[in-house]
Formats: sequence, C-alpha cells, structure tokens
Amino acid sequence: FFFFLKIEYVIIPETVTSIGKEAFADCSALEIADLPDGLTQIENGLFYNCKKLAGIMIPENVKSIGKNAFAGCSSIAEVSVPKSVSKIGERAFQGCSSMEAIMLWNPKTEIVHHKETFPEKTIIAGYMNSTAYKYAASYGRSFAVIDDDAITEIKNNLTAAISGGLYVETGVTVSEFRK
Repeated sequence: FFFFLKIEYVIIPETVTSIGKEAFADCSALEIADLPDGLTQIENGLFYNCKKLAGIMIPENVKSIGKNAFAGCSSIAEVSVPKSVSKIGERAFQGCSSMEAIMLWNPKTEIVHHKETFPEKTIIAGYMNSTAYKYAASYGRSFAVIDDDAITEIKNNLTAAISGGLYVETGVTVSEFRK
C-alpha cells in the first residue's frame, strides 16, 4: 500500500497475524486502521506519515512497536500501550503533534531512548519507577503516575481510564478527580 494516498480506512481480518514494515506508510488519507487481535508486532514504519490517522487501538497481543511505526501521524491524540508490549522502537511516535497522552501499562516496557520517541508535549503515564518514568525523567517530560483505581480527567478534558488513582508529577494539571 506504500504511497496509496486515497485509502481512508482499512479493516484487517482477524486471521492476519503479521503486516509488513511500512505497509501503510504515507497513506495520507488513512483515518482508521482496525488491527486484528492476533497481531503480535507493529513493524517499523507501519503507519509512517499517515497524517490523518486519528486513533489506533493497539491489540493486546502486540509485543513490540517498531522504529517510526507511527512517526508523522499528526492526528493521533492519545495512545494506550497494552501490558503485552515489551519494546517500543526509536522514534515510534515522533511527530505525533496532536498526541496529548500515552499510557504505558507494562512497567518494564523497553523504550529505545531517543528524545523524539514521544512528542515533547505528550504526557507520559505509567507506573512509578517504570521504564516510562525513567524515560520521562531523562528528557524532562511530563509524567503522570498510574496507581490502579480511578477515572481522571487530564488536561483539556482528555479522559484516561485508570483502574486506581493518579498522582501527578512534572507540571501535569489534573482538572478533576473522581472515584
């Protein structure tokens, strides 16, 4: 599909377990991509420069997110990375200029250190002393600590469903806290 500019949505059948690297790169009209639950890896550059891709549900079986997988996807507002993900590649979310928050549910997810793996203004949410916390601290990024049982509104009505509480660090504004 490389450079297939007019595709607006793609629904990948559940029988698909792998998708080649850069398969949807530069699909500038792509807004929706429904990934199958059996997918185990998001390859390098899979959605590179898909500027209209507004949201993505990363399936629970994905173990790694490749280098530049979502780089340049400037319409993505938030991402939830499931516990199954053990590695996030260099610059995986670089240039996701609308991304307000990314939640990392695995405290041991390896994040390839590069200052542009996540956008600078993105709030990184994870567990205290996790790899996400260490990444945020290394690059002076805003970090929200997941603590297992609340629903909290974070900055500009961005809602994050968290099964605990939320403690805030490095300048994150919490507008409302509910149990």
